[in-house]
Amino acid sequence: MKRSWRVVLMLALLSLVFVSCKPKEYVKDGYAYLEEGEYEKAVSAFEKSIEKEQEIGEANLGLGTAYYQQEEYEKALAAFKEALAGEATFRATTYNLMAVCERQLGNLQAAINYYNFGLQQEGVEVSLRQEMKKGLITAYEESGDLASALKFLQEYVGEFPEDSEAQKELDFLQTR
Repeated sequence: MKRSWRVVLMLALLSLVFVSCKPKEYVKDGYAYLEEGEYEKAVSAFEKSIEKEQEIGEANLGLGTAYYQQEEYEKALAAFKEALAGEATFRATTYNLMAVCERQLGNLQAAINYYNFGLQQEGVEVSLRQEMKKGLITAYEESGDLASALKFLQEYVGEFPEDSEAQKELDFLQTR
């Protein structure tokens, strides 16, 4: 009887050790929280991943996205830059988010640069490409560079002729 009790205890201790040694999937949890709109929980999960040095690049991308959704643009930008410096896989979507953050913070030239980086990525979906081009044009307008805004707007209207608002904006800029 003593022997079986010891075996059960030993198995229980071993299972505890294996469960505690299994790495927690904080990044996976963080992205699940993002999808659910639980941004504070997502931030916590991504921060734990970074603290545990697990998938740091992807954790920073997720962290930046969570902060972006909460309109904390400085924090979002800092997290995205950490991801960029690390091993994260950057996509056009991330460059677009960085550009929007920079625009919100009034850093228009940085926004323009990020929009251009995003547009240079391969395989950009048409809707994202359209969004980034609109953002680029707006950033040029906000910076006072109406010549560049006009140039890119002409290209945009040629690529997306169904956008009637863009056509009106083009007509307006051509009269200035």
